[in-house]
Amino acid sequence: MAWRQGEEKLDRGTAKPELLYIVAGTEPWKFFGEICRSLHGRRFNFTFLFLHPDESLIAGELRETGVPYHHIRFTSRLHLPGAMCKIFQFCRRQHYDLVHTHFMNACLSGLTGSRFAGVKIRIHTRHHSSPHSYSGRLRRQLLYDQINNRSSTAIIAPCADVRRRLIEEGVSPDRIELIHHGFDLNAFCNVPEERIRSVAQKYGIRLEGPVIGASARFIPTKGVQHIVEAFRRLLPAYPKAQLVLANARGEFADVRAGISQLPPGSHVEVPYELDNFALYRLFNVFVHVPVAGWVEGFGQVYVEAMAAGIPSIFTKAGIAHELLRHGENAWVVDYEDPGQIHQALLVLLSDPGLRSRLARQARSDVVQEFGHHQHVARLASFYDRLLGVPGATPIVESLAVR
Repeated sequence: MAWRQGEEKLDRGTAKPELLYIVAGTEPWKFFGEICRSLHGRRFNFTFLFLHPDESLIAGELRETGVPYHHIRFTSRLHLPGAMCKIFQFCRRQHYDLVHTHFMNACLSGLTGSRFAGVKIRIHTRHHSSPHSYSGRLRRQLLYDQINNRSSTAIIAPCADVRRRLIEEGVSPDRIELIHHGFDLNAFCNVPEERIRSVAQKYGIRLEGPVIGASARFIPTKGVQHIVEAFRRLLPAYPKAQLVLANARGEFADVRAGISQLPPGSHVEVPYELDNFALYRLFNVFVHVPVAGWVEGFGQVYVEAMAAGIPSIFTKAGIAHELLRHGENAWVVDYEDPGQIHQALLVLLSDPGLRSRLARQARSDVVQEFGHHQHVARLASFYDRLLGVPGATPIVESLAVR
């Protein structure tokens, strides 16, 4: 990792480095809790600063691990200047060796505020990839990316596709670290039957016919409209099939129009389910088909479905470019092609042996790379190198883009 001119490595002595996480958004991201359980008070001291309208959903986990946290009330980008000033004041009152920001509003206010406060090491994890107008991102949001890139001394890319995009934006490769997200992989397998039955009953998910699962917001780039159309074509062959649309948020007209053509009772919408592990175990086949390769900044549902051992139909986006092998660990189809999705469903549903082989290999592949412990170890090593901890060694990562 190259150091910018004038930014010297820290002489830590025996004290633990003080790390400030600044996080926007309301999702209960589990990896924050795992990082703190593994590292807080042992390798580093963490403090969290949340930009939320209400208390964060991971506040309870932080309390259990003894991690201090604070909130800045934040409901819109009109609050960015105020949040920036508060972060500046927060960092001036308390010494932090490193600031790590997650998600756009935290990056815009946190990187700038901590920079003015004199924090020498400022990093952000880039959670999105595409700059394209089809993604729904406005032109000014591309400017936001440039601001964040220039305000960071280093950037974490969760997959090779995001790393490539950062380089296209002018970020020097030696300022980018590739660190895949981590998951509680065992939790996807060790799910008691009563939890699975409970989730099925909660949403009226029938188990008499094949259950086709998906998890994506109803927006153009996620391709849910093509899943709905493929499922409609499947019903003559499997009239008792049921389509379960998880993370069903949004009013994209094409999705709603497709759903309106489905027979009553043939689909279920799940806006949010806390026990995601049990929900996945209800699916016979999982489908995730973003409309282009640059749509996902990572694409955690790829890893989740594979960890759960669900035979899956995918298009390639985000981490899928590195992970998927057609016919070996998943069934890969072309973008925006409901016909191919329909044919893939017919193939998988008619061949139990193929489903079993795909599921076994998928589980094996994600276990090798995407566990919480692997993520935490790589992140800790990265922090050590940024902080100049004696004996810290680089992480060997393959940066080849497949």
